[in-house]
Amino acid sequence: MDVVSRLRSAAFPNEPFGLITCADEQEQWEEIRFLFGKAMLWAQAFEDSLLEFVITAERIWKRSRHSESQLRRLTLGKLLQEARLYCTLSESHTDEMRQALAARNAVAHGFFSKRRALLARTSGRANVIDELNSAIDQFQVCRDEVNWWLFMLAHAGGE
Repeated sequence: MDVVSRLRSAAFPNEPFGLITCADEQEQWEEIRFLFGKAMLWAQAFEDSLLEFVITAERIWKRSRHSESQLRRLTLGKLLQEARLYCTLSESHTDEMRQALAARNAVAHGFFSKRRALLARTSGRANVIDELNSAIDQFQVCRDEVNWWLFMLAHAGGE
């Protein structure tokens, strides 16, 4: 296998699909790297807000079988299950949270390697940019929703 072929098949080389010779392609890669970082930041903000909600609610109602230290180690999916102990979500909210979980998992686990074919083409990279922007929007909406729950707890006699 020659050097270019190895570069093109590597998951995280400096230039993922060989040397970038086009300014437009370079711009797309810069946007993808920026949006990937932003998506991970907002996914973490959503997860942190959900954790804070579960811990705060547990201090009030004592419904979980987990200690606070155990809650802090739960995955986002498990935290969503725990949140259901303290509030009833409408079907649309449940779907929204489920979609955000799926988007978070898509970004956090093998994002680049699973999109290798898309990332090799200009139109594919545009699709990846759209996917990342959509994920960021989902994470922000869900984080804001969970922060609203925290606000309501605080004004209902919680912390």
